[in-house]
Amino acid sequence: MKRAIFFGMLIAVCFCTVFDADAVVITYTYDEAGRLTQAGYGAGKSIAYTYDNAGNMLNREALGGSNVRGDVNGSLTLADVIASLQIQSGKSLAANLPAADINGDGKIGSPEAVYVLKYLANPM
Repeated sequence: MKRAIFFGMLIAVCFCTVFDADAVVITYTYDEAGRLTQAGYGAGKSIAYTYDNAGNMLNREALGGSNVRGDVNGSLTLADVIASLQIQSGKSLAANLPAADINGDGKIGSPEAVYVLKYLANPM
């Protein structure tokens, strides 16, 4: 009896999970050499990849506007880390960037720089 209840609950959880999940279609674009050049996640969000002539990845850039957390300059790259640290040290003036503020303190600084580094290490 307990086994039947367990399996019944397991099936119910599986159905709830499947029907409640949001479907995301990821589109991939490749260059002539078969290298990934873009991964699109819908709603204007994507990641663009650039390579050197030897096929080594040079840059991975998150595209999708300024509503991306940690984004200080319009594209989520290492430049955001530098900009965050410059803003924190007073060497750069920041515009009002509420979407870039990841911890809600009203400032751009170290937490945003760390967030961008973590994101670039493992996006999405």
